[in-house]
Amino acid sequence: MSKFKSFEIRRPVFIESKMPDEEYFKYNFDLVKNSENGSFSIGHFTYNVKEGEFDFRSIGTRYLKYREDGLEEWLLLWCELKKIEIEYGDIA
Repeated sequence: MSKFKSFEIRRPVFIESKMPDEEYFKYNFDLVKNSENGSFSIGHFTYNVKEGEFDFRSIGTRYLKYREDGLEEWLLLWCELKKIEIEYGDIA
């Protein structure tokens, strides 16, 4: 999806057999950290349709532990662009 240094925002991955419907993936995204040993989730974004805003939840203190300079600015810009895409249709 979208990348910044060793981070990317992508569709959530589910290990369990019951997957959410496709509508879920329109409003939910994972912030993932890529490393030499693979990748792991740092946090989760959910778009609130009523408020027109994203909610971000870190997984424990991972966001604080792995953050890098410029990450917040990139995430805020990503949220603004994704909000436009959600509200006005797919722009890509």
